[in-house]
Amino acid sequence: MQRLHSYGARKVAIFGLPQLGQVPGIKRSSSVNSSMVDAASHLFSSKLLPLVTSLNRQLTGAKFTYINTTGIMTTSTPFISCCKLKSDGSCIEGSAPCLLRIRYASFDGFHPTEVVNVAFAAKAYNKLSPSHASPYDIRQLALLP
Repeated sequence: MQRLHSYGARKVAIFGLPQLGQVPGIKRSSSVNSSMVDAASHLFSSKLLPLVTSLNRQLTGAKFTYINTTGIMTTSTPFISCCKLKSDGSCIEGSAPCLLRIRYASFDGFHPTEVVNVAFAAKAYNKLSPSHASPYDIRQLALLP
């Protein structure tokens, strides 16, 4: 972050990780403990807000913000894949993807669908809850002098 600042970056959004253990490809894996993956992604993300606070104090003229990916990613769309999956989480070759992708949160075992990405981007840009972004959402960050 300090190097970005030295190159002239003054407005930066830092995104936390989602609950990676909830990704269909991880949940389906018999060799991966999804709870441990969730714990690791939470540990990483929990360090980012204090980092943002510190960077905003230390770097003159810089404005950093934290986007809480896990807080934003709560959705009523079932986090199931749109295609039939192989054990590695990828789509089975030749299988037909779902017709109504808007009803699914994951295209394959790892990648979110457009509906999830659009909803996430909207909340990162204009937070609906204080837990979505701190100290600014992206819209507020862009409007800062």
